[in-house]
Amino acid sequence: MNEYGKTHSIASSKKVNTQIKACVHDAMDDGAIQLDFTKKSKITGHAGKDSSMKFLDANDMTNLIKYLKLDINARHVTKMMGIVALYTGARFAEIAGLTWKDISPDFGTISINKAWNTLDNSGFKETKNEQSKRIIRANPELFALLAQYRDTQKFLHINNPLDLIFMGPNGKVPSSNAANNMLHTALRNINASKDITFHGLRHTHASYLIYKGVSIYYISQRLGHANYTITMNIYSHMLHEMESAENSKLVAALNDLNGAQQHIAERPVQRHL
Repeated sequence: MNEYGKTHSIASSKKVNTQIKACVHDAMDDGAIQLDFTKKSKITGHAGKDSSMKFLDANDMTNLIKYLKLDINARHVTKMMGIVALYTGARFAEIAGLTWKDISPDFGTISINKAWNTLDNSGFKETKNEQSKRIIRANPELFALLAQYRDTQKFLHINNPLDLIFMGPNGKVPSSNAANNMLHTALRNINASKDITFHGLRHTHASYLIYKGVSIYYISQRLGHANYTITMNIYSHMLHEMESAENSKLVAALNDLNGAQQHIAERPVQRHL
């Protein structure tokens, strides 16, 4: 854990430590090992990125979508995955696990009901939690781009027995590393104001909806969070900014009300003879 912590955040170290402990406890239950060597492990790592560094602003988001749309092609799977992430806010594993039957252009929906095991590319797995199984709305633009992408997939005659949307020409679903590498290159090419990971596209989607005034409860359901408190905690900095803006609007509105009352009081009284 000390070595891992040198290059990862404390939050990432905690997740890995939890997974290791679970494996060790399973091994102890099976009698494979006797000693719980994780019992006194210490979590190390750096503070991690500031929350504002994990997502793109609206201008960079728009430019990134324009850039990715220039190359809708099943030879470059990760670019289409990036577009889906920006338009839906879905997790990478959820996007990787999408099949064509999950897409319903006629109803304007996408069904997220499973995920892909991206660690070893071994197949489908359960979603992160039950709330992650959801049906979300999507815009017509996304369905049009997916249709264009599907045409190129058919043209390439890719071996795709599971009918996966994001099966590559090599017969494999791209790894998260491949998606991150694509994104880093794309962000450099559009001269983005910051560099983020593929998971940051999920934060970008949510942040955009928050700034557009979409309900935090709706966003929480759309993202597949276990409860809306998680959403509130993740995006608290933006909610505080919006609260400050709303307070300013409130004061202005009340001042306008006072001005209207004063205007009424000053209006000359008309007498009817």
